[in-house]
Amino acid sequence: MNISTPTIGLLGGMGWPSTAHYYSCMNRITVSDNQSFHIIVNSLPFDQVRQVAEKQGFSAVGELLSEEAMRLEDAGADIILLCAVTAHLVHNQVSSAVKVPVPSICAAVKEKLYELDQWPAGLLGTRDSLVGDVFKLSDNESFSTIIPPRHILDELDGAIKNNIAFGNIGNREKEVLEEAIKNLEASGARTIVLACTELPIVSRTESASVPVIDAVEAHCQSAINHILKNPHGKTN
Repeated sequence: MNISTPTIGLLGGMGWPSTAHYYSCMNRITVSDNQSFHIIVNSLPFDQVRQVAEKQGFSAVGELLSEEAMRLEDAGADIILLCAVTAHLVHNQVSSAVKVPVPSICAAVKEKLYELDQWPAGLLGTRDSLVGDVFKLSDNESFSTIIPPRHILDELDGAIKNNIAFGNIGNREKEVLEEAIKNLEASGARTIVLACTELPIVSRTESASVPVIDAVEAHCQSAINHILKNPHGKTN
């Protein structure tokens, strides 16, 4: 890996807005640090990924994303970011398919939460990622997390998959996110994690009375830190 011009691969599969957010976030962070990178984007149609998940299960999604990750690697990517939290249900499968590192968004968020050390942390995202326990942070009960009740989680899940993922963000989508944030705060959350790559796009967090973590920014910063710490090669 050449630290002067490393190449970052972005692998999207939920919706184009989240992939665009990754691209913007990565450039914003690197420009502020006077460091530039090559960026290769491989963004899959959301409907294609959703149909594979519904008909064949997440193992098949892992195979699909693994193939696309290998395309990025062949194109010269030195590091690959999965631009969807739900995709991290098959993170290990994808990471094992390539030789370059595939940093985990979960590990990046965990690091930010440990820095803040304000628990419990309230998680917001799709039903698949939260119920699937993508963000299992610790077996230590003192490091606890909470998610919204089923009816709020279902509404948020629908808003993400049916509208936000396609760039359709209206007042109702903003209201759903705000309602979910207020519910977590009322349930005792001392930190809120936008644990879905689509949610930061909605940007309805100004009313939050606790710190809010953008999982995408945490993921991008983690990738950059990895590059800076490993200028001569990689380890998964």
